[in-house]
Amino acid sequence: MPKKRQIPFLLPRPCADGSTMWHWKPSKRLREAGFVNVRLGADQGEAAKRAIDLNREVAAWEAGSAATGAAVRTPPRIVRFAELVTRYSESRAFTDLRPATQAEYRSRMRQLTYWALDGQLPVRDIDEAMVRDLRNARIEAFGRQSAAPVLRVLRLLLSWAVGENIIAKNPATGCKIPEPVSRKVVMGEPVRDALKAAALAADPPMPDVALAIDVAFWTLQRQGDVLGMQRFAWRRMERVDPRHAKWLVDPKGRVMAFYVQQNKTSAQIVAPVPPELHKRIEDAMTANAGGHVFAHPNGKDALPDWMFQRRFRAARDLALATAKEAGQTDLAEQLAITQFRDLRRTGMTFYGLAGAKVDWITALSGHAVLGRKTILDTYMPGNPDGAIACVATGLEALAARAAREEQA
Repeated sequence: MPKKRQIPFLLPRPCADGSTMWHWKPSKRLREAGFVNVRLGADQGEAAKRAIDLNREVAAWEAGSAATGAAVRTPPRIVRFAELVTRYSESRAFTDLRPATQAEYRSRMRQLTYWALDGQLPVRDIDEAMVRDLRNARIEAFGRQSAAPVLRVLRLLLSWAVGENIIAKNPATGCKIPEPVSRKVVMGEPVRDALKAAALAADPPMPDVALAIDVAFWTLQRQGDVLGMQRFAWRRMERVDPRHAKWLVDPKGRVMAFYVQQNKTSAQIVAPVPPELHKRIEDAMTANAGGHVFAHPNGKDALPDWMFQRRFRAARDLALATAKEAGQTDLAEQLAITQFRDLRRTGMTFYGLAGAKVDWITALSGHAVLGRKTILDTYMPGNPDGAIACVATGLEALAARAAREEQA
């Protein structure tokens, strides 16, 4: 027989780091009466004391409701910010989100929990002045780019709290969220070459960084989608227009592409890959058990974003130091402001200048028609022919340039 729990509603919850977080979780009947889950912390002794106090509160409510016939508990108890985060994280409003969005929200909620007195701030005590102070402090310390996503998640959390009758109104509604300044950096060919050379010259070498730069540039995919590429998504394309196939076919007579479902938008796209990259990609996939192009050092999992970013920054720092040492001031200035995400914009700019049609570029990048999601994006299938034409146009433009340079 299982051992009976000694303190009602006191439950442990294992954490990712191996520790245990204790919660007081009321029954369905008590939740309907107004009681909610309470996060009690990692100290089992303190959690037990608080759980006993909460159970006494339940007993007092039950005695009062039995005498008066009250069906709903009043007044509601104080809900602190940490509990709001927990309840929202366990709700369908959060669990139905895409994994990438959940990861982003968790990061912002950790920052907000720190701001809210490590989660102990009562939600009802958050007012418009506090939200404005948070906005101003974030902008001053980290810039507009960092302030906007934190404020958006705070507004969302407090809106959810209103819907759950935790607070009467959302104090973040009237706070003007600063729009991040749009990046316009285009990573020119000298910058890409310098980064790839630095990645290969590093100790130890980082060929995965050099390959990721090429793959991101040609396929127009975001970092997370690039790092998620693996063997099962690598396929041969059939019935390719001969006008385009001549630029994409490899020595084995194949036109190869990655079939990608994008993490951010769930858009399904086909990303043809130039033939000179095929061998590097296939060698990378066979070098690890998981079949990933960009593999974790354990040889099984995909390389996580944070680890790749660390490697990319190391390559950029080395390239920057090399450029400064060589007196290449312009190149050094461009390297100093370069980020991996600029490759998506860079590739789109390249294809546009090469003569690719807009719908070919969006077929490859996965952008919505006319810049926002429309009924066409919902019901029309992907456009692999457009993606093929886009990459072929880029390769043809490079070949034409090389011919002109040779002739000159």
